[in-house]
Amino acid sequence: MKREIEKLKNEKFDLLVVGGGIHGALIVWEAARNGYKSCLIEKNDFGSQTSANSLKVLHGGFRYIQHANIKRMRESIYSRKVFQQIAPHLVKNIPFLFPTAGFNVKSRPALAVALFLNDIISADRNKNILAESKVPCGRTISKSKLEKIVPDLENKNINGGAVWYETVALNTERLLFEFLFEANKNGAELANYVKAEELVIEENEVKKVRVKDELTDEEFYINADFIVDSVGPWLNKFLTPKTNYDVLKSPLTKAVNIIIKKNYFKEYAVGIESTKEFKDKDAIINKGKRLFFLVPIGDYTMIGTTYKVYEDDPDNCKISEYDLQEIINEVNESYKDFKIKLEDVVQSHAGILPMQNLESSNEFDVQPDKHSLVFDHKGNVKNLISVKSVKYTTAPSIAKKVIEVLKIKNANASVGNKNQKISLENYSKIKDEFYNTNSNYGSTLLERLWNTYGVRSSAVINYIEQNDESKKLIFDSEEIYLGEVIYNYENEMAVTSNDIIDRRLGLSAFEKVSNDVYKKVVEILKKLNHRELK
Repeated sequence: MKREIEKLKNEKFDLLVVGGGIHGALIVWEAARNGYKSCLIEKNDFGSQTSANSLKVLHGGFRYIQHANIKRMRESIYSRKVFQQIAPHLVKNIPFLFPTAGFNVKSRPALAVALFLNDIISADRNKNILAESKVPCGRTISKSKLEKIVPDLENKNINGGAVWYETVALNTERLLFEFLFEANKNGAELANYVKAEELVIEENEVKKVRVKDELTDEEFYINADFIVDSVGPWLNKFLTPKTNYDVLKSPLTKAVNIIIKKNYFKEYAVGIESTKEFKDKDAIINKGKRLFFLVPIGDYTMIGTTYKVYEDDPDNCKISEYDLQEIINEVNESYKDFKIKLEDVVQSHAGILPMQNLESSNEFDVQPDKHSLVFDHKGNVKNLISVKSVKYTTAPSIAKKVIEVLKIKNANASVGNKNQKISLENYSKIKDEFYNTNSNYGSTLLERLWNTYGVRSSAVINYIEQNDESKKLIFDSEEIYLGEVIYNYENEMAVTSNDIIDRRLGLSAFEKVSNDVYKKVVEILKKLNHRELK
C-alpha cells in the first residue's frame, strides 16, 4: 500500500471518498470490490480521529430490542459479520453480563425472553465465519453465579443475570487498516495527509475537489464522477452553504472512555447502572439509568461512556482532568468496590459525534444521535453524497447503502474485475504455516505479529530478516525489531512517530507510551530519509 500522489493528480476516478475514518475505509473497500475505480484521502493519518476513540465493542444489536427496532439489529448483525470475515485475527467474542432484578422489564424472565429473541433474530450470525468467531447463544444465570462474578452488589432486588456475547475489536486502528489493504488490493488509491480544501461546484455539479498535500504543501485537483464526504464531526465545516442542509446539521457531543490497568470481572464485560437519572426517548422500555460497561481486554478494563455537549471545533478535542474525574466519580458511585482514582487511569479516549437534540435540561440525557444518514444531494448538487456517521459498529452497513445509492444513480463501475478476500479455509492454512515456518521465533512474538497483521505477518518477518540491521531489537519489552518499523514505513504509509507507535504497532492503545519511545522512532524515520510533520 503506497502513497501515490501522481495517480491522484493525473487519473480520473469513478468515486472519491473524503475522510479516512472507519466509514471512509469501509466505503472505499465496498466501492473497490464492486468494481468502482476509487480513491480515498484523509487530512491526517487514517483512523487517527473519532475512529480511534471507541469502546471497541462491535455489538450485534441486542440493545435495540428495547426499541423494537429489528432493522437496526439486522444492520448490526450484518456489520459484525463483515468485521469477523475480513479480520478474524482482530476480533474476539466475550460474554457481557447485566444483573437482573425484580419482576419488571429487568427481571430474569423478561431478559430471558429478550435473549431468546436476540438469538432468533440473529439466527444466521454464525454462517460463513471461522469457528473461533462464532457467537454463542445468550443465557440467564442464578444469583449465586452472579455474586461469584460481581460480588457485593447493593441492590437487594437483584436475582441473577443475563449473559449475551458481543464481539470486541482488539485493535480498532488495525481493523480499519484491513479494509484499506483490501481496497488497495482491488485497485483503490489511498493517501493520508491530503486535505480536501474545496468542493469545486459548477452549474450545480461537483466533479473535482481541490486538495492540499500536507507533506509538501502542494495543491492540486482530484477528478471523480462522484464524491462521498465521510468526514465525521467535520461535516458541518466541510460542506458549503450551498450543500449543507438542515438534515445534515447536528449538534455535537464529546464521548469519553477510560482504561484502567486492572481486570475486574475476569472474562466478563459487566454492565453497571449509574445512579444518575437518564431517559432514552426512543426506548419502548425506558431503563431510566445510564449504563456503564466495563470491558476486559487482557490485563486492562475499558470503561465507558460519558457524553457531554461539545460546541468547539472538532480539531480542538481534548480530554480534561474534569472529563476523567467525572466518569470516575459516576462509576465509583455505581459500585462501591471500584474505588478508582485519577492516577489509576492509564489511557483515555475522546471522540466527537453527532448528538441528539436535547429535550430536557438534564445534562445526563445527552446522548449521540442514533441514526447514521446517507444523503444524496441529487439535483441541488449533482454527484455529491454526504454521510453523517454515528457508530463504528455499523460502518459496513453504511458503506453498503452508499453503493446502493451509486447503483440507483447508474454510476459507472469502470474497473469490473475485483480480487476476492482470502477464503476462511485458506486463512487457517496460512496461519498454521506462519507459526510452523517461523518456529525459531518465540511464541510471544509470533502471536503478537499474527494478532496485528494476520495474513500479512510473513511479510513482516521477511522485513525483519532482511539484514543484520533489520534484526536489531528497538523495543525489548515488546520484542519489536527495526525491520517491523521499516515494514510499517514502506507498506503502510506511516509518516510520523505517532503513526508508527499509535496506529501501526498499537503500543499506546491501552496505556500511554513515554516520549522516549516516540523520539526513538523519530530518529529511525530520519534515517529512512523522512521528515516528521510540523
